[in-house]
Amino acid sequence: MSITPACGYLNAVQARAEEIFRDGKFKDDYMADVVSGVAFLEQQQGITSMPSITNTKNKEVRVEWDTKCSITTTACTDDCSISGTDIEPTCTDYELECLREVTFQVPERLYRDKNIEKEEAVAKGMILAKNAMDEYLTQYIISQLAANAGTNAFTGGVGTVIGTTTYIPPQYWDANVYGYFDQVIRLNKLRQTYGITGNNLYQLLWSVPMDAANDNGKGAFKKIGSLKMYQDPENIESVAPNQTFLIHRGAAAFISKSWYPKNAINAVNPEANIYIWSEPSNNLPGVEYDIFMQKSCNGNEFYEAYKVQLHGLFALNPLPCTEQTGILVFECGTGA
Repeated sequence: MSITPACGYLNAVQARAEEIFRDGKFKDDYMADVVSGVAFLEQQQGITSMPSITNTKNKEVRVEWDTKCSITTTACTDDCSISGTDIEPTCTDYELECLREVTFQVPERLYRDKNIEKEEAVAKGMILAKNAMDEYLTQYIISQLAANAGTNAFTGGVGTVIGTTTYIPPQYWDANVYGYFDQVIRLNKLRQTYGITGNNLYQLLWSVPMDAANDNGKGAFKKIGSLKMYQDPENIESVAPNQTFLIHRGAAAFISKSWYPKNAINAVNPEANIYIWSEPSNNLPGVEYDIFMQKSCNGNEFYEAYKVQLHGLFALNPLPCTEQTGILVFECGTGA
């Protein structure tokens, strides 16, 4: 006799999924490729200019910043007469939307003759479904970075600026490119900058630490240590092939919001055989998913169907006094 779907059962399934995910014996079977997503979300944490959730019914996100452009100096004046203008608080509201979902279902009678329990299958199915959503979100973030890239203000050095892409020929992707990146960061007035790359710097970032103890390798090791660079060839080459990103830490943020109570033990039951709750991502910090479970009978079989759904928003926090976005993209090639 199967367990009746209820909060206690769903909580047991969630607990089992968490146990499986933490178990080193299963780790290789349930890994997700999410380096860029983790990098982006970790870097946005603690930024004072991060978007905040407003109290509107539509779950809007408000991005706020202060603007003070074109400050000029003047000749000295009478000390008793002081004037000037205030900074200008600016904000933009964005509405959260449903970005993606994934579904799976588990037949109940099938597991009567199996050594694997149905609850175990549901738990593993949930891990795989959430991993798929994590990988989707990672590639979504990369695509948004590419779509919102600004124009590189530094037109010198080894890069050729064409539109919002700076092309660097293959022979210059060595340790010295970090000196060029430093000029780019300074002349674009970026602060707290980090990078995400795929194949462009992969071999360099693999080999230089190996040679760090050698006299002729110490300099290169110091160069690549001047800028935090995350390697994610699995996702970068799928979404933005041959590209590398430099990102101002406060330039953008991804915000996710769940509609329903956190954890299966608190699932709501809006109608018969339907339970809804939310769970955090296993891989991506701050990301939450809404999860739906529906019990049904079809073709002489009972089913538990599950849906994992993501509501979220990629929000820019622009640098309001310039045309830059705080996101720059570099591509291996000549742009010809």
